[in-house]
Amino acid sequence: GRSRTRCSTTPCGTAGDGSPWRVAIADPNSDDPRAISAIVEVVGDAVATSGTAARGRHVWDGRTDRPAVSLASMTVVGPHLTWADAFATTAFVMGLDGVDWVAKFDGYRALAITLDGELVRRDEQWARP
Repeated sequence: GRSRTRCSTTPCGTAGDGSPWRVAIADPNSDDPRAISAIVEVVGDAVATSGTAARGRHVWDGRTDRPAVSLASMTVVGPHLTWADAFATTAFVMGLDGVDWVAKFDGYRALAITLDGELVRRDEQWARP
């Protein structure tokens, strides 16, 4: 039989011209919903972000019984959207330690954006716009 690839919220393959998908990461520290902090290029990977850009401080830190407050956002790229999403939320609560925690999972990488707009990552696959 024929196999089909299902691509609902994960960029599949490459863009129409064969280049990687360029995914913009919102600036969580800006009131402008079009402001961008970083761009990541992906081929077939999922991208998930947890943070404050869309809904404010809504991610709860169970250790403190209060909202997580050490970062503005955490974005994770990896082969599976479900895990990228779970890792982004968990790493966001962990703060900057979350960047290294995500890197322990094969095929996943993270970008933290601090409250003052600094980009924190362990690889160079993230670019400023």
